Amino acid sequence: MKIRVTILLLCLCSTIGMASVTTYTSLSTFTTATGATLRPINPITDTTATTTDGSITVAPLENNIIFDTATYGNPIPGGDDWVISGEESQDFIINVPSAYSFGFEIYNPSTVPLPNGCNATCFDDTFTMTLFNGATNLGSFSFVPGDDQVLFYGIASSTSFDRVELRETPPNIDDEFFANLYLGTQSVPEPATLTLLVIGLSGIYLRRR
Repeated sequence: MKIRVTILLLCLCSTIGMASVTTYTSLSTFTTATGATLRPINPITDTTATTTDGSITVAPLENNIIFDTATYGNPIPGGDDWVISGEESQDFIINVPSAYSFGFEIYNPSTVPLPNGCNATCFDDTFTMTLFNGATNLGSFSFVPGDDQVLFYGIASSTSFDRVELRETPPNIDDEFFANLYLGTQSVPEPATLTLLVIGLSGIYLRRR
């Protein structure tokens, strides 16, 4: 019994030390699972933007200008939509000590012109969202947003991160709309870890008996 308990505890420690990533396309499921909350964006017409609470800085690739949508339209409910004057690749710098989940809404128009449409030929591009802790890549996933609908994409990690990279492939200037950033600071153990924790604690209990 002593050997079995030791093996279980070793497996438990090994699993806790590994980062896992979970992706979401449902906002309600994401917020329920992670405790993430909405972080509204300040009014913007600059090369960077920040949330009203300072928790996230939005930095487009190559210092392209971020615009609020007074001119470009407002297809996403919530009031803090933005578009970028160039490719839509951007970094989200996390300004809080421990972040474990992140998400946003996106609208991909299929027709020209503005407002609420493309400012050039419309494309269905692939976006890849990658989490980083310093230089360490914690995981990523890719998606192609459907046309003319507000969609949510979120990601959570068992390890905290300090930067989220969003990359558009190929880089185009057709103007997807972004809004409603969500950030969570609660660590959410993966189900496998919780199961092993129960097993490990049960083993300790049996060993004591």
